[in-house]
Amino acid sequence: MKTIIEGEKYRFNIEIDLSEQQLKFLCEYAGDDNYEHLFAYKNLTANGTDKPVTIHPSFAMGLGADINSILSLGFEALSLMDSEIKTKFSESDLKYHPFMCKRNEIISIESNLIDCEVLSSIKPITQALDEDGNLIDLKS
Repeated sequence: MKTIIEGEKYRFNIEIDLSEQQLKFLCEYAGDDNYEHLFAYKNLTANGTDKPVTIHPSFAMGLGADINSILSLGFEALSLMDSEIKTKFSESDLKYHPFMCKRNEIISIESNLIDCEVLSSIKPITQALDEDGNLIDLKS
């Protein structure tokens, strides 16, 4: 058994997009195999309410805390898959649900780097400002 001692964390108010399948996964991840909280999750979205919802771990089955857990597992997996990333994680660097008593430990992981095409209405960033405030072209 491992005891997770958390280090300092930074809180962000961000907007994320989740599909219904991802919401169903979050239900199952939190122990709701019948998706009874799916409707409640949908009501917490920006589509359902005008104001951002601050989600405490004890509220709505800990939706925010469950997302933090999945992100932490993803960060750990990505750091293991990509050997060029210098940053590695300790237990205290990751943020898991405070009520979690079991979690998966990554023993081995395998991946392939593939080419993909993203079809989106969002245009990619092609220009940015350098440290001196000059406009630079990111294509070159």
